[in-house]
Amino acid sequence: MTNLALSAVICLICATVFFLSFGKKDLKLAYFKLLCVSMFIWSFFTAMLFVVPDVDMAHSLYMFKYIGISFTPIFIYLHIETLTGSDDLKKKVLYFSIIPLITSLLCLTGMYHPLLYKSHVVIGELAVRVSIHEYGVWFYVHTVYSYTFALLSLFKLINVFFLIPKSMRKPFIVMIAGVAAVVLVNMLSVLRIFVNSVDSSLIASVLTLLLFYLAYFSTNTANIIMTSREKIYFNMSSIIFVLNRMGKIIDCNYKAQELVNDLKIEGKNTSFEEFREAWLKAGNGRVSPYNSNVITVEFEDSERHFMLSRKEVTENNELLGSFVEIQEITQIYDLMRQLEYSAFYDALTGVSNRNAFIVRLRDWDNESTLPLAIIVSDVNQLKPINDTYGHLVGDELLKSVAEIILASIPDKANVFRIGGDEFVIMIPNSDEDEINAVICSIEEGCVAYTHHEFGSPSVALGSILRRDAGEDIRELVKQADENMYRNKYDRRK
Repeated sequence: MTNLALSAVICLICATVFFLSFGKKDLKLAYFKLLCVSMFIWSFFTAMLFVVPDVDMAHSLYMFKYIGISFTPIFIYLHIETLTGSDDLKKKVLYFSIIPLITSLLCLTGMYHPLLYKSHVVIGELAVRVSIHEYGVWFYVHTVYSYTFALLSLFKLINVFFLIPKSMRKPFIVMIAGVAAVVLVNMLSVLRIFVNSVDSSLIASVLTLLLFYLAYFSTNTANIIMTSREKIYFNMSSIIFVLNRMGKIIDCNYKAQELVNDLKIEGKNTSFEEFREAWLKAGNGRVSPYNSNVITVEFEDSERHFMLSRKEVTENNELLGSFVEIQEITQIYDLMRQLEYSAFYDALTGVSNRNAFIVRLRDWDNESTLPLAIIVSDVNQLKPINDTYGHLVGDELLKSVAEIILASIPDKANVFRIGGDEFVIMIPNSDEDEINAVICSIEEGCVAYTHHEFGSPSVALGSILRRDAGEDIRELVKQADENMYRNKYDRRK
């Protein structure tokens, strides 16, 4: 009678926990509810064994009981996987359920011989009813499979326990205690420390069920863990990787998982540096020369830019690990490049501006550029054209002169617009012949160009050659400017 009452109480507990959790619309409880169902089947048919007087019926009930036993460790493991944020559980369910499904098929079809060669139920007083079995090959396959998942569940919880901060470990301690109870009691049963008439595995499993329920519903910390991962961590627009203290990836959010899937590279259980290199290689990427935390990768014939920031996670001055946040900054980066372009290039003509000219004077003030040719050019008649035809036509004049200059200089030269109508050409490692050739080319280009309103542009040119690093480069620019004005005066005269 004691075993009957105990089995009935356990059956009632499983049903109660199921209905208490049934109203909770949470996908994380799907496998917990299935665990309740499998344990209800296990406990219900265990209780019925002590009621039926017929031996054949007792055999059948024993087989139905095995269906609940076969699925219980699987649902325990899947529930833990769900709580710890594992991926692709739908695929895992199919693979993990193969052995329990075969066991259930053997039980339902009456093919007892692979599971139990012989089974004998001693009918007598309810309190001392005993089932004696000679186990078949499949029984050992099923048993090893079940023990494997029980141990995997325990190791999974212990692993998560050490990865999370100490302040959030309480619910996992409760769950570890539940799984440990199942493993320990089953080991003791194998060693035949318990009497066979007492289903010690069922008692330990229902204890696990209650502890899981307590961890999920009665602990605020547990609720925070479950909800924050879904609502904050997984739904962040940033790409998040969680690393252990050795720098290996142990977790990531949905955005990061999408990136890993798109790249078809290994994500979890690899070091973040390996992932980073693989990402750069797959996207023909490069690291920014200005900031090593900014990388550029190619994506669908366009460039995308990402900022990587890594922060350590510590507790009581102890390093637990770190997390890496990757934010796409393509729009910001493009805006920065536009600002950088406007800072060093003339928007009207497209040549370098005065800021770039000042920087280049400083950079080229050394012996490696000698002899350095400096040519100053001034556009003639810009003001009269502006007054007569308007500033838009004057802008056309400046753009045409810039195009003629760009077409007349060698690749090593730089051209700058340093004033309204004034251009400076700098040619490193040059000579007088090259200066004359450039001046001739510009003048010929001006003659060959014709505009329907202002006709052919006209420019005044002055030059100088810097031969000695001791010469003040700025003074030489002034001298070239003076030579240009002398040329302009001579033309007017």
